[in-house]
Parts: sequence; structure tokens; C-alpha cells
Amino acid sequence: MARLTRGITRLLAASALFSVLGAQADPILIKFSHITADSTPKGQGALMFKKLVEERLPGQVEVQVFANSSLYGDGKEMEALLMNEVQLLAPAPSKLEQYTKQLQLFDLMFLFDDMAAAQRFQQSDKGRAMLKSMEDKGITGLAYWLNGMRHFTANKPLREPADARGLKFRVQPSDLQAAQYTALRAVPRKMAFAEIYQGLQTGVVNAQDNPWSNIYSQKYHEVQKYITESGHGIGNYLLITNTRFWNGLPAEVRGELEAIIDEVTVEVNRQAEALNEKAKQGVIDSGKSEILVLTDEQRARWREAVQPAWKKFEGEIGKELIEAAQAANSAPSGKPANGLLDQCAVSATALAAQNGGVYLRDRTSVYSNRMVDRAAPEAAFFCLQLFAGIGSNASGASSSCRRLMRSSRSLTARRSRSFCRSVSAASRSAANSST
Repeated sequence: MARLTRGITRLLAASALFSVLGAQADPILIKFSHITADSTPKGQGALMFKKLVEERLPGQVEVQVFANSSLYGDGKEMEALLMNEVQLLAPAPSKLEQYTKQLQLFDLMFLFDDMAAAQRFQQSDKGRAMLKSMEDKGITGLAYWLNGMRHFTANKPLREPADARGLKFRVQPSDLQAAQYTALRAVPRKMAFAEIYQGLQTGVVNAQDNPWSNIYSQKYHEVQKYITESGHGIGNYLLITNTRFWNGLPAEVRGELEAIIDEVTVEVNRQAEALNEKAKQGVIDSGKSEILVLTDEQRARWREAVQPAWKKFEGEIGKELIEAAQAANSAPSGKPANGLLDQCAVSATALAAQNGGVYLRDRTSVYSNRMVDRAAPEAAFFCLQLFAGIGSNASGASSSCRRLMRSSRSLTARRSRSFCRSVSAASRSAANSST
């Protein structure tokens, strides 16, 4: 009997050990749910994140991407995140206002002049602090992902604020957005992203706003006669996670995921303008909508028309935060103090001129501004991403990257190695595609 008992005990112990080992062998599952198409900047970012995680954390982390509201839609995704049924989302700030009122800042119409201004603010101390403003609610912000500037679409021309009067505008679940359309004498109607096309088609709403990538991928131009290139708001997403899940990850795994997110964020933001320009051209080629462009004077009148709503929500957002965002519209002047960065800025400008293209020429000034704004290591990060983006010599980019990163003590070695790998890969890819 004693022998039988000892045998059963050993069997149970072996079974328990097998269960523990089996559990340890299971990869950490990260479900990334979003509501847009794979072809949008957000969709591309999700797929790039999945690819890099599979390459760098094989067997340790598995990423599943669910696009086009295929897992959770607008109404359910936040509840799912808080219950840890999904681990990554990238919602618009308007969907997070119940967790922090500060993020309403990004819904202020005509706040930012362009994407460059929005990025300058996001990368400032105040902008980065906003990512952590929901941790007491169980939500951790990891990054800002851009999706281009938002533009009006309607079945009538929108040139002056008075043109919006009486139109039924689809708005996100944001009281501030609704208040701004009310100030324009329009009728705001809150509607989920997945319902916009049908709403426009059936007349439940007859106007909306989105970046070019969403207008084209969701086919809004097929049911709207006019698109006003207003650039009145930033198409902006926050990459967020469940705080308890994120903090519970093994430190080494979390560190590598953070490095990957940094890398993906730079690429998403770099590609956003190019993808939106491509989408805009798709709309033009379709011939189904007429595109109108606001003058500076018209933009000023629109901005003035929504000021009552700004004033109403100023207390919730914070006057200092709004002023800091407005200050980002003025690009800083001067040159970086760091000699290597100064050389990088000059080389980047020359390469952009050599390679041509509106995107490259416009972006050069943005990256140079960041080098003034940010600490040297972060400036190097963005400068070298520009090198990779315009196809500079792979070995030269790699060498510069290592020199700059070695000179910095504030970036971890892991992040340095991760970024240097991406610079080399992107540079080689660009070089190969040009031959």
C-alpha cells in the first residue's frame, strides 16, 4: 500500500511538473484589435509590430492582429481591453475622454497647422506625459500613431463656416466634437466608425471628417460629392495596453516590446503622409468627388467659429496644455549643438535634395526641428530614420547610427541595437529597390 501511495505521489508530481513546464512553454498572447483597413497607417503599423515580434521574440510572444472591427468594434473594444480580453488597441483620443479629459486636446478643430506641429507637441514633455494620464484607470499609453490630417466630406461645398449649417455630421463619441459642430450650426450625430458608409449612403448623416487614408479605404468618396481639404484636425491614435498586463510581463520581454514599438512608431509616422497622399490620388483618379482647398483666410474664419466650444472645454483640458499645443505651430530655429547631429542635418538636407520628391523635401525641415527640440540621442534616432527613409548607403547609415548611439548614455543598448538593425535593413531595402 505504501509503495502504491509513493507511486501515485511521484506520478502526480511528474504531472504537475509537466503542467508547469507546458505552461511556461506557451507563448504570451497579444491580441491587437483595430477598426481600420490593413492598408491604412494604423493597419500597417499593427502588421509591422506582429512581424518584428515574431522575428525577435520567437516562441516567447505571439501577436494576433484583428483589423476592420473583426474582433471588437468601437463600442466594445475598451471594455475588452480593461478585461484583458485584448491587449493592444489604437483608438482615437475621443474614445478615451471618459478616462482623462486632457486627451480632448486632440479634438480641438484647427489647433495644429499641420502634422509636423502635432508631432512636435506629442514629443514634448507635456505630450509624452499625456500617455501616462490614464494609468490610475488601468490603461497605459505606449505611443502616438499619426494617420494624417482630417478633412471634411459632404454633399455640398464647404468653404465657409456658414456652409456647415444644418448638415448632419457624423462625430466620434466626443462631447467636444459635438459642441464644435453645434457652434457651426450643424447637427452632430455620434456614430461608430464601421457605420459611417451606410450612414452616408442612407442619409442618416450627410457629412463627416477623416484623413485621406480612411476616406479612400472606406469609400466615402463614392457617396460624398465634395471633399474640403481642411486639415482641421489631426488624425491621431494612441497605442494603449492594459496596465496590469503590461507591468506583469517579464522585464526582458517588455523591454524588447518597447523597443519594437519605438521602431514601429517612427515608421508609422514616417509613412502616414505618403500613404495619405497615395489615398488622395486614388480619390482624384476615381473622379467621384470634387476636392476643395481652404485658403489661410478661410481657415482663420473656421477657427474663429469654433472658439465658443474651445472656451467651454478649456477648463477640462487645461489652458496651459492648449497654449503648449499652439506653441508647437511655431517651428524652433537654430542649429543642434551636437556636432555629429549638425553634420547629420546637413547631410539629410543634401540627400533629400538629391533624391527629390515633395515628401522628402517637406520632411527634412521636420526632422531638423526635432533635432533642436529633443535630446541628442532621440534626435539621432529621427535623423537616422530619415537616412533610412531616403535610401542612403546602408553601411554609412549603420556606421553613423552606432557612433551616435555609443555617444549617448540615455538610450539603452537594447534600443540602440534594435534601431541600428532597422536602419541597416531599411537602407539595404531602399538601395536594392533603386537598382
